[in-house]
Amino acid sequence: MADREDVIRKVQALWARADHPNTPSAERESCIAKARDLMAKHYIDELVLEKSSGTKEDIVLTDIRLFKFGADTIVPDQRMKLGHYIAMHSRCRGIVTELSGGLDIDGNAIHAGKYLRVIGFRSDTLAVRIMYNLLVSDMLEAVNDDLFDAPHLKSKKDRENYMVNFCDGFADRINQRLAEIEHRIDVLADEGSLLPVLADKRSQVDKFVDDMYPSLHSVQTKRFVNDPNAKARGARAAERSDVGAKRVGGSRKELS
Repeated sequence: MADREDVIRKVQALWARADHPNTPSAERESCIAKARDLMAKHYIDELVLEKSSGTKEDIVLTDIRLFKFGADTIVPDQRMKLGHYIAMHSRCRGIVTELSGGLDIDGNAIHAGKYLRVIGFRSDTLAVRIMYNLLVSDMLEAVNDDLFDAPHLKSKKDRENYMVNFCDGFADRINQRLAEIEHRIDVLADEGSLLPVLADKRSQVDKFVDDMYPSLHSVQTKRFVNDPNAKARGARAAERSDVGAKRVGGSRKELS
């Protein structure tokens, strides 16, 4: 099986090539496809190792802070949406919850705020945390940069609506990109007779969640005025975000 650090370096190189402004579109698509396949094959390699060694990971709960209470938080619903998509395509379940603060089981401080409680196998929840912190940072940086190119948005209400649409488009495009990777994992698992193993892991997570939270309900999000241009710009920004290198390793500090 390929070394994890070697996989990270290869995927980083492919994404860097795809993101370079001088890379022709055909080559860019080829790099993206190769990066996607490499990520999928890496996950399948880990499944093979797990199956052959007989080792099993535990299902764990990981709380990822979406935003702190008392702060002027922009696009809170789109942060939740982004986190949900990442968890869903990483074979995890994401549950929005509120924590009042205190200490976790390791003695680390917990800030009062809204969190995404990610439930899944340990390595998958770690991947969700890494990817969320990376992508939400990319999303907020991109929308703030984009506002400099929108001087026509005079009022605070117009600017806020633009930001919500931009980030909604960003989250939706990330959802599509991660779905492509997840589909590729399923195809490779099927080819290697590992689809039952993958399905069993998903069902174990679902059963764990259903037993622990028998009365879950959907989170209501605020309505906003549709702005197709802002959504399209957000989707294009999502194309430039790296769902590769941090998908299999790396780190990014958690945002407030």
